[in-house]
Amino acid sequence: MRDIDRQTLSITEGEQTEVALSHEHYLMLKQRYAGRLDLAPSATTGHYILTARDYIGRLTLPPNLLLEIRPKVAVSNLFYMLCVDAGLAEFFTPHIRLAQGLDVFHFVIAAFISSVEQLAAQGLNHEYFPTEADLPLVRGRIDLGAQINRFGELRHRHACAFAELSTDTAENKVLLAALSQIPFLLGEHEADTNRRARYVSRRFESVSPLARSSALRLLATMPSHRLNARYGPALRLARLVLNHITLENRAGSYPFASFLVNMPRLFESFVTKGLSALVRPYGLKIVAQRHDYLDEERQIGIRPDMLVYERHSAEPLLVIDTKYRLFDRGDINSDLYQVSAYLDRYGLDRGLLIYPQFQGTSRSNLRLVNTPKYLHVLPLNLDAATSAELEASCGHLAGQVALLSRASKAAEVSLE
Repeated sequence: MRDIDRQTLSITEGEQTEVALSHEHYLMLKQRYAGRLDLAPSATTGHYILTARDYIGRLTLPPNLLLEIRPKVAVSNLFYMLCVDAGLAEFFTPHIRLAQGLDVFHFVIAAFISSVEQLAAQGLNHEYFPTEADLPLVRGRIDLGAQINRFGELRHRHACAFAELSTDTAENKVLLAALSQIPFLLGEHEADTNRRARYVSRRFESVSPLARSSALRLLATMPSHRLNARYGPALRLARLVLNHITLENRAGSYPFASFLVNMPRLFESFVTKGLSALVRPYGLKIVAQRHDYLDEERQIGIRPDMLVYERHSAEPLLVIDTKYRLFDRGDINSDLYQVSAYLDRYGLDRGLLIYPQFQGTSRSNLRLVNTPKYLHVLPLNLDAATSAELEASCGHLAGQVALLSRASKAAEVSLE
């Protein structure tokens, strides 16, 4: 049993423990974070059974309680996963030094600032914006209608319409909005990190400030293209800062900030984006989350995590599903049924389930009775000691996907 006399409670993702909580904190956790953790009264008055589910991060409850939910994976490996949508084909790692006890919350903040610092050092993106102004000298073109309405026949002022180069772009607005939240999140005790955030914010002086909600709406509709590709890592981390952190601005010495990451979704995105890049050298491509139907009346919808194709083919070779939980031979029936249904829908003989490996996850090859269908189970080693080992594990998994995709029908494939 753990107590929270020091107002700090740490628990590992998926762990269950008994904690002492005030009734107010119990209600806050139940009401605000239902579905993200489980909390039930225990046999002891004032104590509760706390179960961390699939979310990691930290929750702060005023006035003085901090709940930290640690991930099963190492923070350095988690960063790879957090950056997956920023183009993880090259397994980008930020140039920051990690303290031994750094938690996920501070890691993301530090990684975000480092990413913005790199952008600022390279130079912020500029765009041309249409501008109108009354000027003594002609710039661009004269807007005749405005000229006549404002100045008549006077010639010492001109209503001009022109394009002006500015850093007031959508990408820079989002980054500035995320930077502006950092002092509220860290409080006064993280002087060095706050100083770095303030210093790099000076490079955004000509950028229009946005509220957090406006920045999130802008980020949701922002297209990705060649000109803003280098902003990818910073924008993805900005999304974490803006979208997974809730703020309540109030006076006090304890910062009220909560940071949560949905690990199953992150694992799925990590595997999908990583494999999409790594199978290209094999002449393959991956289509993710293709919406389809199991029945002819189109009433039962399905959405496989991944379908693997030849690069220029429209017929899938392999179906892949990811599950973020420990592999247990006695507890994967529903997963196998799901993949088997996908195989029937697309007329395939092979399906693949990918699980995270934390402590010796096994692999399996299952052939279904009276059918030519094979269901393969493979682990991805999230327990890798170094980033290089995690990269190697992803590369090895891509090779196995290529092998299964090209395997002849009804042939047994040995995956080592």
